[in-house]
Amino acid sequence: MNIKDEINESFKLKKQSEHLLEVAKKAVEMAIEQDENAALAWINEQTKDLELN
Repeated sequence: MNIKDEINESFKLKKQSEHLLEVAKKAVEMAIEQDENAALAWINEQTKDLELN
């Protein structure tokens, strides 16, 4: 990879991490207000298209 590719990958990963943080915050709220199973299902729905290793 060249520098340009590394920078683009860095921005992609930053955006992904921000999204995951928001998903986690919302899931905690859902687990408290509803139940853990609803929160887990929502997490899976929100992250199904992400390339998580």
